[in-house]
Amino acid sequence: MIVTLKGEKMQIFVKVDSVEEEGKDGYDVGLQIQNMIQSGKVIAGGAFTDSQGGYMVVDVDTPDELFQLISTDFLSTCHIETHPLLSYDKFDEFFERMEA
Repeated sequence: MIVTLKGEKMQIFVKVDSVEEEGKDGYDVGLQIQNMIQSGKVIAGGAFTDSQGGYMVVDVDTPDELFQLISTDFLSTCHIETHPLLSYDKFDEFFERMEA
């Protein structure tokens, strides 16, 4: 379950592990990442310097939008881990909603 503040976009940290330049059946991981960036939903991203893989921070309206952004081929080629982000200035409002 992803809890959001009503009317707020969700920022999601997307961790991508075990990325190979060319995945299964010739699937191009680099092209998928490029397509995600061109969607305008990726607000930050890059490669890890201490291990293989990378990260993105995406700005989406709904969890479904995140799943549409990450294609099935991408999921079958890489290990994807996602984490909702909450800025420090929204902590109080978030926890008030959780208690209600």
